[in-house]
Amino acid sequence: MAPWHDCRASWEEERALEVILSSDDVPGELAELYGYVNRSLPDADLDGFVGALATRIASFDKQTIMDTKRLVNVASLPPDIEIESGFVSLAQSSFCFLLRGRSCHRKQRKHPTRIRFRYQAAN
Repeated sequence: MAPWHDCRASWEEERALEVILSSDDVPGELAELYGYVNRSLPDADLDGFVGALATRIASFDKQTIMDTKRLVNVASLPPDIEIESGFVSLAQSSFCFLLRGRSCHRKQRKHPTRIRFRYQAAN
């Protein structure tokens, strides 16, 4: 593995944490620079670009499009169990904080499907 590989992953993580933890809006140009979006367009050009792209993609064979999307997802997405685990954690945390006004911390019991919650008042 190249030595720069670890640095790049670290930079991407730092950028992601900055955006997520600061909760700031990210301007289009910066999002494009960071690789969060494919491209940044002025509002006046957006509808025309999206319409032309959608028309072009719609002209391709549907099975080929589905196969291509599946292959890209297999190569780039984490396993379903990791996505599910992260989503469940986010949903539980959001539920506790938003609906109950307090954060909760999971305590894992011996059996992995049984979860006990400890509630703590939000600051």
